[in-house]
Amino acid sequence: MEIDLNGKWEGVIKLGKEYGENSGKEIIYNSELSQIKNTISGISTDVSGFGINPEPADINGKIKGLKINFTKQYRTNHIIVENNTIEIDSLNKGPKIQYDGIFNKTTNSFEGNWMMPIGKKFFGLITLNVTGTWNMKKVTVANNV
Repeated sequence: MEIDLNGKWEGVIKLGKEYGENSGKEIIYNSELSQIKNTISGISTDVSGFGINPEPADINGKIKGLKINFTKQYRTNHIIVENNTIEIDSLNKGPKIQYDGIFNKTTNSFEGNWMMPIGKKFFGLITLNVTGTWNMKKVTVANNV
């Protein structure tokens, strides 16, 4: 089965256990993807939910069979600070977030896990990450007759 990634996609990002009391909270997003052979690129925009970044993110990755992996990097860095408010650093890009997933033929969507580095410890030898799950489904346009 060959999957055509060209076009509009919508999905949900769910925050993992590292987010403590915010674990399980969701971000709704839209993406516009382009595919040339097995290479994908595009733009993703957070629409609603907890901790959204108002700036778009760039997507670059690969698809092989039913498996997809890509990085997403916001054009500005954003962090959740006290009282769950968002602080934007427009001078720096966000960290590269790694997404891995597989196409689910039953739901006709991608599902998988994501991981984002947030720092290092032990003299830079160990990377600290936050994780979660994600899914996305292609937006279909109904034909008006």
